[in-house]
Amino acid sequence: LDMSTTVIARGKLRLASQRGEEIPENVGLDKFGRPTRDGMEAFHGVTLPFGGAKGAALSLLMEILAGALTGSNFAGQVRSLYNDFEAPQDVGHFILVIRPDLFLGSLDEFKNRMDFLTKTIKAQPKAEGV
Repeated sequence: LDMSTTVIARGKLRLASQRGEEIPENVGLDKFGRPTRDGMEAFHGVTLPFGGAKGAALSLLMEILAGALTGSNFAGQVRSLYNDFEAPQDVGHFILVIRPDLFLGSLDEFKNRMDFLTKTIKAQPKAEGV
């Protein structure tokens, strides 16, 4: 799973700014911590996490696992992908590998459970118009 924990990608902030469009409300803060609908102000400020406080907690967990734990830059120290070319970004990555057979009786049991989950999801009724 490769994803951001923010409600909008930073690239979309730049794109909105280039197009002269406002960004949605509750997406970003300017560098002073004030809500903004200006994409470039949010780009240089803060993009908000999805899911409110719970999303912020997930974001903090990822910061710990991919930043503090790996020895890479973290806590606002990651260099900008867009305008800082003086040194490497020093971005950290966290990869989780799990052996399901250590939690369940066997790998086959896990596969059966995943088959059941997949069938359950696919059996859900579609939303109207889909």
